Amino acid sequence: MKRKIITILSLSLLLLVSGCNDKTSSSDTSFDATSSSQATSHISSTSEDASSDSLAESSDTQTTDEESSEELSSGTQSSEDSETSSSEASTINEELYFLSNSSRYGNTNGNTLNRSLAVYDWERKMHYYANRGNLYAYNPATATSTLLLADFSSITYLTLYENNLYFVGGTENYLYEYDLLSMTCNLILERYVSYASRQTYYLYVKTTIEGFGDGFYFICYDLSNMAMIKYTGIADNVNHVWNKIIYTDNEALKIKLAAYNLMGRTTIANFTDRGFKALNYVHLLSEDYSDENDRLFFVSLQTLEGPHYYFYEIKTDTLTFICKGGAHSVNNDDKYLYLVINRDIVVYNYVEMTHERTFNLGMSVRNLNVINRYFYYQSGDNNDLYMYHPEMMVPFCLSPE
Repeated sequence: MKRKIITILSLSLLLLVSGCNDKTSSSDTSFDATSSSQATSHISSTSEDASSDSLAESSDTQTTDEESSEELSSGTQSSEDSETSSSEASTINEELYFLSNSSRYGNTNGNTLNRSLAVYDWERKMHYYANRGNLYAYNPATATSTLLLADFSSITYLTLYENNLYFVGGTENYLYEYDLLSMTCNLILERYVSYASRQTYYLYVKTTIEGFGDGFYFICYDLSNMAMIKYTGIADNVNHVWNKIIYTDNEALKIKLAAYNLMGRTTIANFTDRGFKALNYVHLLSEDYSDENDRLFFVSLQTLEGPHYYFYEIKTDTLTFICKGGAHSVNNDDKYLYLVINRDIVVYNYVEMTHERTFNLGMSVRNLNVINRYFYYQSGDNNDLYMYHPEMMVPFCLSPE
């Protein structure tokens, strides 16, 4: 199979990106040109810079002539120590452990709710991303991308299981499997698929069932033999957790829970008597491993004024208001909730339940996917895919010119 190596994060390229529509323009966020070991740079946001404390502390330290002489003679070592410290402070290769971000899951809940355009491989320490019908592997350690598969009209819903990468692709939106060892691609379901996710060795898809007409069903398959285990008519806002799924269905204003095989369905939250018109969106942020009732959600509830956003603590049945609606993409990592509102990414610390910062990348942001500290998102008239990391100077367009 034809493979192409593309260097991604060269600083000079970052400054000269010109191959995509809706390019980075003036931004509400100021960018520092502080280079790192990966030839990237650091974003300065509305949060305070912690480095100011260390600078103030060093200025108060007095040195004698003898100490100065010793420092001059050991300048090379100091420089090496500084480089080591800078490298250790980098988050380029940082791995974040949070709910649904492990090999137990095919992708995170947040990415799956944003069409799974990117996914992390815990075994190989690689990112896989889909762009304009092509499939790539990105190595953050070397800042290079490799073309794995080309010439699909579209690829979405990347979900990983061991050595196999599943995705929805082509004009027919069939389900495919890409073998990372043999580098071959196989057709798995020759039916239109509108959603795919994975937990342990169970694959979940939304598709039709032969002989059942044109209606779509939420189906659980056994990945070992692609045998259908069970199906249900409606399941939206699907979140995977341990051996369960959390979702909504046609019973308005209720959050449901079921076992991995869709058995034992029950209601775990009901907003019917609180004056809301609808439950628009449910996103599971955290759960206490020893107490599954200790769950924290982000929810969008429809009011007469429009959608309002809340943190919802299921154990205490408590809603904490975040802001009014307008978000067209929602995701999270180990402690941050990301709301894309207009052209801003509004960041909330869901551990502290406080607003953290707001920053603007100078372009529209759609389908925000998060891999550790990296953002992957679509922007522009052609839905070009961009990559952004806090140590980059500007977002990088991943679409070929």
